[in-house]
Amino acid sequence: MKNNLGYKGGTEVSNLGTSNDVTFNFFTLPVTVATNDFLSLDESQLMAPRQTNGNLPAIAFAQLAGSSDLIDAGTNIGFAFAGAAPDLGAFEYGFINVLPTMGVAKSGTNLVFTGSSGWPNGTNYLIATTNLALPSSQWVRIATNKFDLTGNYIITNAIPTGVPQRFYRVSLL
Repeated sequence: MKNNLGYKGGTEVSNLGTSNDVTFNFFTLPVTVATNDFLSLDESQLMAPRQTNGNLPAIAFAQLAGSSDLIDAGTNIGFAFAGAAPDLGAFEYGFINVLPTMGVAKSGTNLVFTGSSGWPNGTNYLIATTNLALPSSQWVRIATNKFDLTGNYIITNAIPTGVPQRFYRVSLL
């Protein structure tokens, strides 16, 4: 057992023999597990429908918050991870696990893009095109930004003159 995390459970670990290696779990490490370690503990999210492609829903439930001491507290057991070491729990901080949101408003001669994602401190890019038929890999990158510690962003960009229409997207790649 490695990199496991439990919170407010009854008996989270029992019947382990002396031959079981239980290092690098929340109950053997100098970490504290608390409500503020998670983006959300709203269990109603677990009832969300699957995505149209059949994937599990992208939710914030049990995702680690950027300030958690559970980030990088695990050990490498062969799965992909972000940061110096794997995190404790089911979800790796820094991987996209919740659906991003985006809003846009006009402010003078600027467009102001705001939203959130499941990638606190991650980099995002504002990309644009005048041709929606182009794949996003061919859109022009017009701004680079960072999500804050809670996964929110604000990007202000001048409205280009002489361009009749432009389509925007916030990209993580």
